[in-house]
Amino acid sequence: MASRDDWVDLRDLSGRYAGMIRPYDPTAAEIAIASGFAEVPVTELPEEFPGRKDLVAAGIENVENVPETLQELTALPGVGKKTANAILDAREAL
Repeated sequence: MASRDDWVDLRDLSGRYAGMIRPYDPTAAEIAIASGFAEVPVTELPEEFPGRKDLVAAGIENVENVPETLQELTALPGVGKKTANAILDAREAL
């Protein structure tokens, strides 16, 4: 029997396996997502998200793709340290 560490929680996915907790290894979960049996939800940037205009201009259109470090954010055109900190705070609050 698989240990609890070997289980993949699919409750937040949509598609064929939505709402299930199954004993899949991580590779099987990646295959399910890649083959279209399951999808990872994508959260679009809210309109009031700090620095949204600059993030979208840099090709970042959903929360999952927002950089996680101050250094990565300040490397984006138009994003300074103050805006980067606001983005990190907003990302953490979601």
